[in-house]
Amino acid sequence: MPSFSRPFLLLPILAALLVLPASQASALPALFDFGDGPVQTGWVGVTTTGLAATSEGIQLSILPLGNPLGARDRGAQNGGGDENDMWRDFFFIGTEDESIPPADRGFDITLSGLVADATYDVTLWAFDYPSVNAGVFGPPRNGDWNGEILNFGSTSNTAPESLDEYTLTIRVVADATGTALVQGRSANGPTIASPFLNGLRVDVAAVPEPTTALLMGLGLLALATRRRSA
Repeated sequence: MPSFSRPFLLLPILAALLVLPASQASALPALFDFGDGPVQTGWVGVTTTGLAATSEGIQLSILPLGNPLGARDRGAQNGGGDENDMWRDFFFIGTEDESIPPADRGFDITLSGLVADATYDVTLWAFDYPSVNAGVFGPPRNGDWNGEILNFGSTSNTAPESLDEYTLTIRVVADATGTALVQGRSANGPTIASPFLNGLRVDVAAVPEPTTALLMGLGLLALATRRRSA
């Protein structure tokens, strides 16, 4: 450990610890609602005609890969409680060409306007009641999102009642240009449509509280003072 001969030299370090990233003061979360139906209040719609939208300064663009992009509006069938307008419609990748490997079918979602090198939590929602309840229990729909699986239909075909169901949160880090990539890929066989996407939310990832940073800084300052007086 380096020897600090002048404790006041630690003051810039302490100040840096006490300053939260500028992104913490933003208006996040950014909320995106996918599909051509009604847009959930407080969210921003992403439609098949534009495939892009901006929410709270964050730009989202979505690129379908492999088979063509599909969209459905299920109305009340998809449940959703107070968030029915988000749940009712969605994007998905179909099965028109079964020769395309599932790993090559899906979405590339680019998020830009982020703070360079900052960490973000991206929450996704996916559900379609008719896909898993066509008279009998249907096959599960599995989507691989940056290596994490979001599925529905594997254990239940009950329509969601809140945002706590059929959801997955992944963590991304923006690059030096303030851009991050979210990759959704099919984790099903070639005859099953997937992945699905109803909604997406972007939040700043949790950082240490100012009190924690203050204690760290004071600890360094006390250590330096003690070493100087020894």
